[in-house]
Amino acid sequence: MTIIVGILAMFVAFAALWLSGMAMKKADDQFTELASALRGELSKLRGEMDVGLKSATKRVQSLERRIEEIQSVDLSTRETLDAIRREVISLKEDLNATQTALPPQYRRRAKGGEARTNN
Repeated sequence: MTIIVGILAMFVAFAALWLSGMAMKKADDQFTELASALRGELSKLRGEMDVGLKSATKRVQSLERRIEEIQSVDLSTRETLDAIRREVISLKEDLNATQTALPPQYRRRAKGGEARTNN
């Protein structure tokens, strides 16, 4: 009787091992299927992100080039304005020197609204 109970216990144990193996295989298959689906979605998202990143990088480089061009134009404009400012200051100094070189009777400044006289 104990031999029969022992054999039955062995069959139950083997059945339990077989069932747990089948459950493990099913869970592993489901995990593999889920992982491959997630990998597919992630690779798709990665591709979209790469395209977006390349586009953004191109736009940033384009904007940087435009900023450099604007700064270059701004710098040349500033240099031109500084040259004009120096020229105006020089002309003003020359005018002041010319006015002080004239005798007082010939020095006459036109007032606002008064027309200059033709000599």
